[in-house]
Amino acid sequence: AQSLKDLMTDEGFSMQELEFLAQAQANSDSLVGLEVKAMIAVKGKSQDKDGEYTISGPPDLKSAQDLVHSGAYHEFKANIMKPLDKFFLALETWTDAAIHSAEADASIAEKMPLGAIALIILTGGVTLWVVRRRIITALVEMKGPVVSLSENNLQVEIRARRTDITEL
Repeated sequence: AQSLKDLMTDEGFSMQELEFLAQAQANSDSLVGLEVKAMIAVKGKSQDKDGEYTISGPPDLKSAQDLVHSGAYHEFKANIMKPLDKFFLALETWTDAAIHSAEADASIAEKMPLGAIALIILTGGVTLWVVRRRIITALVEMKGPVVSLSENNLQVEIRARRTDITEL
């Protein structure tokens, strides 16, 4: 099993993006500490001379409410969100760049069939021109002498021309 951080690193998240998440985690830990103090107050525990919560008493709901509605509590929450906002902005920038790259690749891929069709048409045109010039023209030129020969006119002049037909 891999940690989430390792998976994110493998997927290309930058160290800066991971640091934003680490900062949010650290800020979250401070908020949890304040919430733990509130829960201890609800249980009616208070600190002894060593700072341990060993002294039992009645639940102190007012103190717990004051802690979770205090300015410090809201500041801790805001401090969690600041690095998360930066993380999401960096992630959005990274994602936008990946989208633009994929769109550019898709644009090229969309043009490839058109290029292939143009190449096929060009090849067909060149082939037609070659066939017409080297074969059909030679056949048309040979028609007259061949017809004369078929009419037993052995005096007909056949001009030798180097073509694909005459080389057969």
